[in-house]
Amino acid sequence: MSDDEIPWKDATPAVSHTLSESPTCLAWSSDGARLVVADAGGEVRCFDRSGRGLWDAQLHLDAVLDLALGSRGTLVTGGADGRCIFSELGGGSVRAEVRSGDARIERVACADELGLAVAAAGRALRAYTTDGRERWTEPEVPSPIADVGLGSGGEVRTACEDGVHLLRPEGAPRRLLAWEGPMICLAFDPRAESLAGGCHDGSVHVWRLGTVEGSRSTSLGHVIEPRFLAWSPDGQHLAAIGASSIAVWSSRGEGDESGRPWHLPHVEHPVSRVSFGARRLAAAGDGVVSIWDPRADSGPARRAELGGRVEALAWCPRGDALAAATTPHHLYVFGADRA
Repeated sequence: MSDDEIPWKDATPAVSHTLSESPTCLAWSSDGARLVVADAGGEVRCFDRSGRGLWDAQLHLDAVLDLALGSRGTLVTGGADGRCIFSELGGGSVRAEVRSGDARIERVACADELGLAVAAAGRALRAYTTDGRERWTEPEVPSPIADVGLGSGGEVRTACEDGVHLLRPEGAPRRLLAWEGPMICLAFDPRAESLAGGCHDGSVHVWRLGTVEGSRSTSLGHVIEPRFLAWSPDGQHLAAIGASSIAVWSSRGEGDESGRPWHLPHVEHPVSRVSFGARRLAAAGDGVVSIWDPRADSGPARRAELGGRVEALAWCPRGDALAAATTPHHLYVFGADRA
């Protein structure tokens, strides 16, 4: 990867902020103009691309466990306090607050264009309008929900320990596909059209989620014992991350010319977080963030030592800025437009 392909010329962050508590999650808006970060104390803060603070709000009474940004200005947060909160991305004002009792809201998803948001807590799933009105509830899918995605037709797809379930308001869960044996990690692609799963035997599989009859599975082989998986924003590449190794395939299950995955060289630290950007991959471990071209034979093109454990990592959708949130309580943005 040449310097011309890197959105910044050194490892010094353009933006650095101190947060109130340890960060738990962060996300960029779809146009790359806003960055939202949430923390273990329930606070949510919004910044513009230059790092200027736009608003902050104490939305939850406990840690924010997940957040999702819709393409038309909806912010959905789920917390350990059992609340799902719908807010305006533009100013932080709360549209609605929904309580789920004592259950922790562990996964949320939002599709403004469909007027739909979902929140998962254990085995329970609830669907809402983007202003917080409940549309339907599935009180118990067969196993705990690991990931949730929204299909283009408004169906809700849940990745669980025993398979994928397609949920619609008019009927009971329908199993879209199933597998035998426990999965270590599961991840939908950005459009919830494919699901990747990593197994204890070191194998990685990809399912194309069509109809119940039309779902197809591709085995990517046995490479590493994956701890977690990450898709590129366009769904064209998949990375499997082991304790100290990263393997990358194309979405068709292809790797190098022999069909094997690309193995990123010089992964020197245990990887705890990873994020795909345009033609590049960022991985964090032991307070170090490294950036690779997934198809290059060379080592990382950039490295930055941040000094604390990276709790959240995300490329801007434009591919020209990378946000990293670390413990104890710092936010860094590389490549952002300086104020």
